[in-house]
Amino acid sequence: MVDQAAAAVQAALDAGRTRQMVSLLLPVNEKEADFNSTEPVDYPCSLQKEFDTACALTKSLLQRLLGAGTNINAKRIDDGGVEGEPCAVLFPDDKSFLAVVFPTADRLKQLQGYAKQEGRPLLIVNPQWRNEGQVISDFGFGPWRKAADDFLATFEPSYALKEKRIGSPGTVDAATGTRFVSGGVIRLLRCYPGPWEAHAMAANGSSQFLENSPAEQGYKDLDAAIKRGRAAKLEIFAIAQQVTAVYRSSSEEEEAADGASSAAGGGAGATSEELASLSDADIEALDAASLRRLLLGMGMPASGKISKLRERVREARDA
Repeated sequence: MVDQAAAAVQAALDAGRTRQMVSLLLPVNEKEADFNSTEPVDYPCSLQKEFDTACALTKSLLQRLLGAGTNINAKRIDDGGVEGEPCAVLFPDDKSFLAVVFPTADRLKQLQGYAKQEGRPLLIVNPQWRNEGQVISDFGFGPWRKAADDFLATFEPSYALKEKRIGSPGTVDAATGTRFVSGGVIRLLRCYPGPWEAHAMAANGSSQFLENSPAEQGYKDLDAAIKRGRAAKLEIFAIAQQVTAVYRSSSEEEEAADGASSAAGGGAGATSEELASLSDADIEALDAASLRRLLLGMGMPASGKISKLRERVREARDA
């Protein structure tokens, strides 16, 4: 991701765009162990960890742009305190390049001050303000909002990798026992000077391109894109349902039972016997959907990280 971002930022710089906006998908929470994971964890990390991760990625980005041996300094520019919203500016020793990480609307004046030096590259990395989807923008309304919008419009969104949850894809459909019956998880990718690409994701890391747009797609645009993808019967939506299935419908259970009976020449083995036959390697090889089905079949909780699911299955086997 950082290499991709560096290439996009450099392309924009070569085109004379010294003010740029960069949005990085942070490898935290479920993405810390598997960057392609899309299912949220029960206990997300702190804002401080997100900030520290963003700063580390930004430092790496600047070193790719300025040279691997470049010393990068970091200076906190927020109000401080454990309850505050962290923000920092990163720069080389000669201050020839600035990157402001996690700015909020309160940092707008500082950004405007940094932008006064013409020709000096200035990156805004993972801004924390919200300017859409609410009655009043973080920048206020009327002339205050217009002034902020006009200033931020001078920043080219040179690189973005974002993840959006559209609708309620995690809701279990009672009839089928599957998730992702509606809605979906989308990753948006933009590398200057290309378009904004929308990719549908499944929980096992699979993805499929949906469509692109010259401008960043909003919630309604992505919802419509998902519906078009489902209408076109794109494979990714079937995969998304399969890998997050919680249980099988009664008809599927009957088909599975018939198949097992035919294969075994009669009755199927008891659940406890099947469980006892699982080795540690077998349990490690099971995906989240299979683990959940086992746990639900035993009347045990089936939520949490996959490591927790495996732990519960091992405990049930050894009981």
